Amino acid sequence: MKIHRKQGVETEAFYVVLAVREDKRREVLGIFNKSTERALGWSEMLAELQEQGVQKICLVCADGLKGLENVISAVLPGTHCNAVRHT
Repeated sequence: MKIHRKQGVETEAFYVVLAVREDKRREVLGIFNKSTERALGWSEMLAELQEQGVQKICLVCADGLKGLENVISAVLPGTHCNAVRHT
């Protein structure tokens, strides 16, 4: 996403983390802004979600970012990661 900063326009990554609870209610867990899309950014987001009280994530849908599955399994063991291909 293009972001206007004082020094100009920069491209940054935004993540919207959504949850579907067991009772089927939907919830926005967070909106995160990272300077680039990388696995470390995911690690930071997942750690922050844990600090907010998230104990379990059953499924993560992402675009197949290299290293993402390793980060997810390190922070939240037992979480299934589903890669979505852009067309």
